[in-house]
This record gives sequence, structure tokens and C-alpha cells, in this order.
Amino acid sequence: MYSLKYSKVFKKDLKKIAKQDKSAINELKKVLGLLILDKQLDQKYKNHCLKGEFKKCFECHIKSDVLLIYKIEKQELIILLLRIGSHSNLF
Repeated sequence: MYSLKYSKVFKKDLKKIAKQDKSAINELKKVLGLLILDKQLDQKYKNHCLKGEFKKCFECHIKSDVLLIYKIEKQELIILLLRIGSHSNLF
């Protein structure tokens, strides 16, 4: 079982999302529950590896335009939550 760590930027992003779309927070909780248990995400989340600045990180779609960027540190059993927000805000 993994534990979660949050970047400062993620915490800031999360506050914005919580104000804009509370249903995204519920969906985020579902996704994090699966990730913590090392379960595969449903295809609807479009989970995939990233390149460039976020090399070795993953991105999944919490909702159509709410993306989660995270990194899995397997040796430490940590999932580091880096960013959450719309595509235009993150890239």
C-alpha cells in the first residue's frame, strides 16, 4: 500500500479545483483510492506516462478537463501528487 505526499503547488491547485468543481474532488478521491492500493485505473481516466518536464510522471483525467499529474516512487512506496488542473493551466 502506498502513501500520498503532496507538493505545495498541488495543494494550491487543489484549493482552486475545490472551489470550481466539487464533483472533481469526489472523482479524485476514487482515483487516489485505486492508486494507493496499486490498482489499475479504468480506461476512462486515460492514465499515461508523460515526457519532457514531467518525465517519469503520469497523468490521468479526473474529468474531461481536470488532469492529475503524479509520480510513483516504488522503493519508498510513495505517490507524489504534483499538479491538478485544466490542460491549459498545467501545460
